Amino acid sequence: MSAWRLTPSYHLDVTTPVASVIVPAHNEARVIEGCLKSLLAGAAPDELEIVVACNGCTDGTEEIAAAVSPEVRVVVAEEASKWGAMNLGDEVATAYPRMYLDADVILSERAVQDLAAEMAKTGALVGAPTIRLSTKGQSWAVRNWYDAYQQSGYFAPPFVGLGFYGISEVGRKRFGPFPASGADDLLIKETFAPHERVVSDGWFEPALPKTFKDLYNIRVRQLTANKLRSEAAAGSGLTAGQLERDPRWLLQMLTKPKTAPKGLLYLVMRVVSEGHAMARSRSKSDFVWSRDTSSH
Repeated sequence: MSAWRLTPSYHLDVTTPVASVIVPAHNEARVIEGCLKSLLAGAAPDELEIVVACNGCTDGTEEIAAAVSPEVRVVVAEEASKWGAMNLGDEVATAYPRMYLDADVILSERAVQDLAAEMAKTGALVGAPTIRLSTKGQSWAVRNWYDAYQQSGYFAPPFVGLGFYGISEVGRKRFGPFPASGADDLLIKETFAPHERVVSDGWFEPALPKTFKDLYNIRVRQLTANKLRSEAAAGSGLTAGQLERDPRWLLQMLTKPKTAPKGLLYLVMRVVSEGHAMARSRSKSDFVWSRDTSSH
């Protein structure tokens, strides 16, 4: 069991929450308050079990999160590790479904409660609200890259991932601790077939990078994690998902004058970042959780 400490302000729960929400947070002082307030909007007392797993924070994230509400439980690990924080949250959380929420995500009111109800009604093992990607304020390159990205197979419905998803108790038993390679979105897509997923009413909105440099760094990190995850999956007999690799959607974009610039931008980013990620995955160096510094 990981070493951790608990902030003294936690309000002990005497009821059964409808869900546990784990928020891994590494230096998220600029965004954690907005995330938690959107999570708590419309929630009854003790309706949600909220665990903020601070990891390697040096900017006051812990104190800010604890001050939002006595409903928020904060646990702290010294090492900066998103997957370690998710596993730490699992150690102390008690309720299901188990929700995993990035600290820079905001939610519609009662999105977690609605998802928990939808999962219970349908028997889905994993689910998420509808994703919203807002590129307002982003650079031209970032806006156009995301316009192309949303056409890829990665977003095939029912879409689950990219900052928020929930797993039922039965579903959570399909795998053990989150792997150190990261790539939890890929893990979810590999573990749960489309017919086992559900998308509920409501929405969630992840923060997007404002600069192309930050976008590139994030993509290299994601692709490196996916490659490490794919290697581990191959070694265990699992099949890694193909996600964006079906080229038909991209070919359609490249052959239309209106969308060709976006398609070309996406293609160049993909080729260059794939090469960078391949070099990093082969270097066997320590994996770094690249951050979006432009929106945090």
